[in-house]
Amino acid sequence: MKTKLLAIALGLAACVAQAAPSFSFSNVPAGWDGAFSIKLTGFENFSNGLNNGSQNYGVLKVTSIQTIGFGEVTIWADGQNGAEITGAFSGITVANFDAAGPGGFLYATGGSVDLFINPVGSLVAAGGFSQGLGGYAAAGGGCALNQNCYHGVSDVGAGGLLLSADYVPGADVTDDPLVNTVVGLLSAANPLRGSAQGYLAVTGGSAADIFDTNGFIGGTADLNANNTFCTVGTPACATFAQAGGTPASGGWQLKIDDPVVGSVKLPEPASLALVGGALLGLGLIRRRKSA
Repeated sequence: MKTKLLAIALGLAACVAQAAPSFSFSNVPAGWDGAFSIKLTGFENFSNGLNNGSQNYGVLKVTSIQTIGFGEVTIWADGQNGAEITGAFSGITVANFDAAGPGGFLYATGGSVDLFINPVGSLVAAGGFSQGLGGYAAAGGGCALNQNCYHGVSDVGAGGLLLSADYVPGADVTDDPLVNTVVGLLSAANPLRGSAQGYLAVTGGSAADIFDTNGFIGGTADLNANNTFCTVGTPACATFAQAGGTPASGGWQLKIDDPVVGSVKLPEPASLALVGGALLGLGLIRRRKSA
């Protein structure tokens, strides 16, 4: 009977583990202080170019998470625990573009990002980045371009929302009062190429407690997002970003590569939590039998 109960308990634990992809770190080096860099790639658009009021939105995929200051050890990689992390960002509103020579400075307000954890291959199975703008209409029966949703990202439902965050003022420290959430430096307006950066405050998601560390801007932000971008279709802009070498299409304007840096609270390994849950179940069963 005890053997049967043990098999049932471990079977339940295995079912829980297989029901949804899980997130945890691996290969963590001894002495790691929690500083990390999220490597990701994706595509984005502006609704009305660099004009005031134009909305910036896009879709991304996390390729790895690496330690900072410990030899850049990879502690999470795409496919780990059967999972992939994809996301969407939106609501970044162009406030001003100051032209300077062939490029200029971009100032924006607002913005948010949602990261989802899904079974590995979910985005590619849905059509990947090559869905272009059509991926928004296909997501969950349709959604607006300037929302944090995309087919194969937000409508899979297996893992759900991993992390959500809002851009907060402070990207431009010379601004008084602080209002800009994203500041960009454009090396050339046509074709568009350059970089941007801003700070994010974690607002929710299953991993919120891990990433909510208040490490930036006097404790008001948790992550520093950096973005390099180039115009899709130009010779210097490599857009073969998804498995199989399929290029992005469907109206994407810019290819992006964003390292997001921050610090985390080290979580309890998911495997230990599962085993602990199974043992707890066995303990309750034994107590009930003894009673």
